[in-house]
Amino acid sequence: MATPAISVVSPPNSAEALGLWQYFRSRGPRCAWSACGSMILAHRASTIDDSDAVCEVGLIEPEERRFVTAGRTTAWSLADGARLQWLDAGRIIYNTRDNDDRLHATITTLDDRGHALDSVVLDHPVHTVSPCATRALTLGFERFGANRPALAIAGLVDTHISNPAPKHCGVCTINLRRGTRESLITLAELAHCHESPLGEGRTHFVDDLSYSPEGSRVAIVHRFERADGISHARLITLDASGASNPRLLLEGRITRHAWIDEQTLLVHTGRDVLERVRDRERDVPVAVMLPGVRAGGPVSTRAVAADSAILAVEGRPEQGEPTPLFLVRLASAGPANHSVIELGRHQPPSDEGDVLHADTEDRTDMMDLRATIDPACSRVCVDTRHDGVSAIATIDISGLCGIPPIAIPEQRRDRHEASQRRGQDIGLLDEARVAMDRLVRGPAPLGSAT
Repeated sequence: MATPAISVVSPPNSAEALGLWQYFRSRGPRCAWSACGSMILAHRASTIDDSDAVCEVGLIEPEERRFVTAGRTTAWSLADGARLQWLDAGRIIYNTRDNDDRLHATITTLDDRGHALDSVVLDHPVHTVSPCATRALTLGFERFGANRPALAIAGLVDTHISNPAPKHCGVCTINLRRGTRESLITLAELAHCHESPLGEGRTHFVDDLSYSPEGSRVAIVHRFERADGISHARLITLDASGASNPRLLLEGRITRHAWIDEQTLLVHTGRDVLERVRDRERDVPVAVMLPGVRAGGPVSTRAVAADSAILAVEGRPEQGEPTPLFLVRLASAGPANHSVIELGRHQPPSDEGDVLHADTEDRTDMMDLRATIDPACSRVCVDTRHDGVSAIATIDISGLCGIPPIAIPEQRRDRHEASQRRGQDIGLLDEARVAMDRLVRGPAPLGSAT
C-alpha cells in the first residue's frame, strides 16, 4: 500500500509580506481541528527560538492555505504555544499576559471566517479545557522555568523556587463562565499522597494535565527530582470534582499519556511500546505491541465505535532521521483484531541541533509531530518542517480506518519488573516484525499461531 500523501496547509512564506513565519500548534485533543474539520487552530511567530517575541494566534483554512489572525500574545512557550484551544464552534481560548507579567486566559468569539468579534479576559490562565467547555484545568506555569525550559514562558518568575512543593501551587479548576478558580490538588498534597521510597528530593511540579473523554476524571503528570538526583514522574488520576482521593496509576518515567475511554489510558514510558492502564489503583499495565512500531511518545486518539479506537502513534526515529507516524486501530476484542499502517516519515519542527541545550523531556516536546486526528477520521494534522521553517500539514487517511486486522502479540507486565522483562519485550518485537513481513508478502492470514 502506497504511503498517504502529506499536504502542507499553512500559508507559503513566499506569499507573506512580513517575511518568514513559523507555524505550530499547542498539544491536546482540543488544540487543532474545528468540530466540522474545516479549520485548524495555529500559532505563528517570526521565530520559534525566542518565546519573548509576540506570537499570533488564529486559524488555518486548509483548502485555501490561509491564516486568519484572531489575537496576539506573549504568554507562549516554544513547545506548547499559548495553550490555544477550541471552546465551541465560535469561540477559542488562549493565554495572554498583562503589563505586570501576570497570566490570564482570553476567550475570543469568532465570525464564520475566523475573525475576532470580541474578547473576554479571565483572571487566570488555562492549560486544558474540559469536554463540556464550561471549565478548565490550570497549573503553575512559573514552575517550568527551572524544570522544563521548552515549556517555560519567557519572563515568568517562580517566586517560590526554593520551596520544593508549595501549598499555593498545583492544579486548579477554572469556571469558564464565572472566571473563578478553585484548588483541585496542591503540589504539597501531590508530594505526600504517594511518597516515593527513593526520596521526594526537590522541585515538584505538574508537567501535563488531561480530562477523560466525558470529563469526569482528571489525569495529572506529577514530576520531581528524587533524592538520588534522578527525575521521577507519577501518573495520578482523581475525580474532576475533587471528591475522590488521588489514585496512583504509574510511576517512573512517563513521557506522554492519552485517554482511550472513561476508564482506560495509553501511556508512553520511554520504552518502545505503549502501555494500557485502567483507571484503578496500581493496575497492572498491559504492554501493547504493534508490528514494526517503536513507540516514540505522543498518541492522538479518536473513538470511532464502541469496539475500537483509532490512534495516531508517533514512532521513535533513528538518529538524525525523520519521525515515523502510524495509524492504529486498537480493538477492544484483543490484539488479534488490532491493525496498523505507516503514514510515512516526517521531519518535526525542530531538528536535533536546535535542542542540544534541553533535557530529554524537552527534546521530546520540541521534536513532536503533535499528530491529531480530525473528527471525521479522514485526516491527520501534524507539525512538520518544510522549506527550513516550522509548518502545519495534513495527511489524508480516508479509507484507511478499515484496514484488515492483523495478529499482534500483547504482553502483561508489572511496572516493577520492567528491566527484567526487557529481553522478553525485544523477543515480542521480533515476533511482531515477522508478522508485519508476512503481511507485506501477502499470502497467509495472520490470525493463526506462528
